Amino acid sequence: MMSMPLEVRAAIEWFLELSPGIQADTETLTTLLSHIEHEKDVTLYDGPFFPSGLPPRVTIDYERRKKTSRILVRVHPGLYCEKDYRSQQSAFERRYDATSDGLLAGIVDAKSALANLKRGWCETCLALEPPKRKLKGNGLPSCAGCVLSNALGCRSRV
Repeated sequence: MMSMPLEVRAAIEWFLELSPGIQADTETLTTLLSHIEHEKDVTLYDGPFFPSGLPPRVTIDYERRKKTSRILVRVHPGLYCEKDYRSQQSAFERRYDATSDGLLAGIVDAKSALANLKRGWCETCLALEPPKRKLKGNGLPSCAGCVLSNALGCRSRV
């Protein structure tokens, strides 16, 4: 890596950081995992609080099992009105092994889900009866299922 141009090295190092100056190495991830295990569940908010509402949030739950432990990572949309409180469906939910690799995968997937939340919900799926809450795909006007359905000329969604 020493023979690479400085710009390339900086770009690679940026991808290996959890945040500026904090490396995504095994030691750091193990420390974070120990914190999650001790707390049993952690909630992180993506934005400021406002009257009678909550910003989008990430929850990480530690699930202890007999043989292996797991973490459950969920990304919840913001709660902006009374209707949002009644339908508290998560936008993303996945279990990972409670290891440094599992935590890193959960962090990467949660960051991706938060970015997807900012793109919004698929209007086509929201118009269905009953409505479905699917996130728009990266760079797509609707969810990936609706784009595929339209591309193939189908009426049902994937």
